[in-house]
Amino acid sequence: MQSPTVSHSMKFLLLISLFTLTACKHRIDVNSIELREHGLSYLKGTNTLVDGKVVRKADGRIIELHNYKGGKMLGDFFQYGPQGEVLSHGFGVEIKDYEKIVNGDNLTNCILSIVQIKDDFSYATLYMDNENIFAKNDKLIQLARSIFVDYSDKYKLEDLLIFDNKHEYSVSKSATSNLNYTIDTIPDTKTIKLRFH
Repeated sequence: MQSPTVSHSMKFLLLISLFTLTACKHRIDVNSIELREHGLSYLKGTNTLVDGKVVRKADGRIIELHNYKGGKMLGDFFQYGPQGEVLSHGFGVEIKDYEKIVNGDNLTNCILSIVQIKDDFSYATLYMDNENIFAKNDKLIQLARSIFVDYSDKYKLEDLLIFDNKHEYSVSKSATSNLNYTIDTIPDTKTIKLRFH
């Protein structure tokens, strides 16, 4: 007869094993998703928004893991090296709470991503699903300033890339605190590229 301790330990191990198998089973391969309108990701050939863990593999091993919710890359994401070590990690967050900063302009489906490579380098990107914001430099600067206030100290951010399908605007932290910032146009045939510094 087994002791109750062994029985509980066995049940616990079985539960953990089942959870791990279930979690692995429900991972979505990045090649089975597609990006559509408003920057939302869908399972290819369906109208189903991506929910759960999305992985990119190379030579049978996971090299990237992203979390999706409602078709948006939200939560933690990781990039792995050849030995399974974390090369970079980051997270995606919705910025709808910043609408008051831009006088109520719609920021639905706008996602801020911050990536930290090891502990010495970080960068931030903001997918903007409201093309009108790009026509309003003052709102872009105000939005960038608020993001820097919330995240730059912890992640040592100096620049923010704000983009959509037609625009790539790079805003330096110094431009958000300087009324006399400079705007450089970077020649490109497909997108409008500006640098605020």
